[in-house]
Order: sequence, then structure tokens, then C-alpha cells
Amino acid sequence: MRYKKYIIAIGLIIGAILFVLLYKNVDPIDACYMPKCLSYTILGIRCPGCGTQRAIHAILAGDFKAALQFNPLIFASMLYIITTVILDMKSVKAKHPKLHNLFLGQKAISILLCVLLIYTILRNIFAF
Repeated sequence: MRYKKYIIAIGLIIGAILFVLLYKNVDPIDACYMPKCLSYTILGIRCPGCGTQRAIHAILAGDFKAALQFNPLIFASMLYIITTVILDMKSVKAKHPKLHNLFLGQKAISILLCVLLIYTILRNIFAF
């Protein structure tokens, strides 16, 4: 049981390395085995995540302008995810509960969902 968290950490690191290698070397546009967006495929509606695979590929290739064109929300999303992962660690959560609630509390999640809904509506109206 003592080694369980180390095994999980090693598994996450290996998974992250494989993820980076896959998206650095495989262009999601050309690869038929990469998952396609069901919302766009079935309904023709771009979801907030549409273009994220292509944006990640572009970021790993160093083309940040293309990444921004594929999904403008990618950089804010990455910053938010990294921040919440750090804030959700036990040691940080215990020392800074107000900051944790600011990013991961019920109000924060409600605001996040509203932002995603507004972003989805705007990206389908203005086609970005």
C-alpha cells in the first residue's frame, strides 16, 4: 500500500510522455484513428473542445499562432488546469482553502460553465 502513490505517479508520468509523443508526431487532421468531435460530426456544432487536438499538436510543434486559431480557449484552459491541479494538492489545499475555493468552489464551477456556454455560442455564430 505504501508504494501505491509512487506507482500511480510513475503511471501518470509514462502516460504524459506517451501523450506528448503521440501528439507531437501525429497530426490529428491526417490520422483517421484520432477521435473526432461527436458534436461537430453529428450536429455540425463546434463544442468548446473542438480543435483542441490540433491545437495541442501545433503547440508541441512550436506553432502557437496555429494553436490559437484551432482553439482560442486552449491557453486559458491549460493555465486553469495547471492552477487547479496545484491548488488541489493536499498541502496547498490545507494552507490556502480560500484560494482553492476561488478556483474549485461551486461559484467557480458555475462561472466556468457559463464561460464555456457563451464561448460555444460565440464560436458557432462568428466561426472561430
